[in-house]
Amino acid sequence: SLNQWARQHWAKTRKMLLKMTAEMQILKSMHRLPCFDKAEVRIVYYFRTNRRRDQDNYTPKQLLDAMRKAGILADDNAEVLRLLPVEFKVDRERPRTEVFVREWVG
Repeated sequence: SLNQWARQHWAKTRKMLLKMTAEMQILKSMHRLPCFDKAEVRIVYYFRTNRRRDQDNYTPKQLLDAMRKAGILADDNAEVLRLLPVEFKVDRERPRTEVFVREWVG
């Protein structure tokens, strides 16, 4: 049923968010990252192949939520966060996601 699918979907999404948050907390403690009050965020997705990708399918909301919960971002609303357009690049050896955060004065 639709309710069962929705419960499974949101349970899987929550599990992924908790995992990302835990990984970012480890990253924050290892590298002594500050908590950014106002931040500029750039996200780059690296794929093995060079094909057309729809940016709407790669919205970084879950990444921003995980960074906020891990204490890297103080908040993720538009007043204190400047999100640059998502970039897609090709790296046939190491597909990955890179997130660049820096203090934003604006």
